[in-house]
Amino acid sequence: MYSVATAKRYFTDKDGAAASEYRYEALRESLIDRLAMGTGPYSLLFGMNVIGHCTCFGGCAVGFAVHALVWKLPRTVGEPAVEDPKTGERRPRPGHTQGGDAEEAEPAQAVGL
Repeated sequence: MYSVATAKRYFTDKDGAAASEYRYEALRESLIDRLAMGTGPYSLLFGMNVIGHCTCFGGCAVGFAVHALVWKLPRTVGEPAVEDPKTGERRPRPGHTQGGDAEEAEPAQAVGL
């Protein structure tokens, strides 16, 4: 919206001098009246940036709230055994109680794509 409102049309006037004017003067004035923050040439840009940041922050807060309070996914169950980083052999995961005995469980097999 900001780029549309500040788009200029460059042309040559009757005297042959270079001139320019805003393409959408009414839109530009409307945005300046509603969104400009402060004074100066960048007041409209600053206002648009503040509103954009507030919108993103609000959307992020709503997303986090939905994830934390409303839409809960079931917990996942980890593998019953893990790979030892030094030897490479499988060993039982400490504290793993679901899915039977960790020593008897076979490791997951990789599936080719």
